[in-house]
Amino acid sequence: MQHFGEGIFRAAPRRLARLLGLGDTGAAEWRPEELRAILEHQLSAPLSLDLPSSGGASREGPEPAATAGTSGKRIETFDDLFHHPAPPVALLRMVKDFAKANCNHPESVLPNEIATLLYYESIVAARTHAGEQISHLTDDELKAGIGWVLVQPWVDAKTRGLFEEGLSALPLRGSKE
Repeated sequence: MQHFGEGIFRAAPRRLARLLGLGDTGAAEWRPEELRAILEHQLSAPLSLDLPSSGGASREGPEPAATAGTSGKRIETFDDLFHHPAPPVALLRMVKDFAKANCNHPESVLPNEIATLLYYESIVAARTHAGEQISHLTDDELKAGIGWVLVQPWVDAKTRGLFEEGLSALPLRGSKE
């Protein structure tokens, strides 16, 4: 026989916090130094932890760690992918979809700011390093997203550099992709 209180140990933490009135677990509670640490952790995390895989290849693209591209540089982490000279577009699309699914999602373990940055970073890396457009954002919408990233005090210099490179590669006037 199950006791009434046993289910509480299996409840999702965010739902439990809302139920108990412990406040919104949204983005407003993260300090810049915390976001910096979370971003650093996420960028160094293996892609295989967050992206779908099916024993060597996903339905949408190659196994992250197995992908080296034409440079021979192995891609294992988000940082490896974003700063690869010729990143696999299928992998960037997977990251974009992963990040988009985590943006403003109440059950996401990623703060909205980090998910948003990953979303834009995958799009910028695809355009800058692979010459591909993987979103339906207009150039002006992408510029606005890049602008948002560039004013965040918690973004590291390497990531900021990719966004600055992406911004400089965009045309002066926006166009629909």
